[in-house]
Amino acid sequence: LAKHVNLGPDGYSRRIAVDGQQYGPSRPWDTINNNYVDVEFFDTMGTPIVRGRAIDARDGGRAPKVAVVNETMATRFWPNRDPIGQLFTLVGDPNEAVEVIGVARNAKYFNALEPAALSYFYLPYRQHLQESMTLHVRTSTTDALALVPALRREVQALAPDLPMVDLRSMRDVFENKGLLAARLMAQMVGVMGLIGATLAIVGLYAVMAFVVTHRTREIGIRMALGATRASVARMTLGWGLKAAVAGLVLGLALALSLANVLRD
Repeated sequence: LAKHVNLGPDGYSRRIAVDGQQYGPSRPWDTINNNYVDVEFFDTMGTPIVRGRAIDARDGGRAPKVAVVNETMATRFWPNRDPIGQLFTLVGDPNEAVEVIGVARNAKYFNALEPAALSYFYLPYRQHLQESMTLHVRTSTTDALALVPALRREVQALAPDLPMVDLRSMRDVFENKGLLAARLMAQMVGVMGLIGATLAIVGLYAVMAFVVTHRTREIGIRMALGATRASVARMTLGWGLKAAVAGLVLGLALALSLANVLRD
């Protein structure tokens, strides 16, 4: 069980105050993304615990409040210390002090294009009950949705009144939500490219019209001296080709520079 599905559109965050950090009017607290998970979440999602332990059955409602942080959060707040056993406070009404019991491997939390791992932490669901949760099921089959009927029967046998909505595979979540930002960016780049090409064509036509109008006298003299229509056409196209090549070179240079900026 987990509140948030990795690479899903919805996210959650908590205001926290870390012991030893300096807070003041300009920085009253830190806001960190988080999730509420039950036991076996990390095994189900294949997220390794690189230090300490995962949330398990010991972390019930009456047990001391605990949390698992990711590697980025551990490095950010406790760079030269062992994060296990460190304390931070969940700012709320009332405030709650929690102890770090484990460090989880970094992951992608909201979309596949996250440039770097975000600071992130996990709280035991049994210590912070939520109105709704998402059931994660790990399977070896390639067609996960084929298990939906059997899964419905199992859940209804355990909790007949529990509604099940929005069943989907992680592949579907990844392709339709995790890659949403990438697809939107690709579409925007495509539209911008089409607009740019249209503007380039219109601009080239305007330049050619201006050049031909400006050099009408020269063209007339050339034809009076025996120049053929074909030679005049080649000369005119040569002017346009030079302008196009110059624009292409400049455009490629700017495109490569912009690509490096976007990559960073």
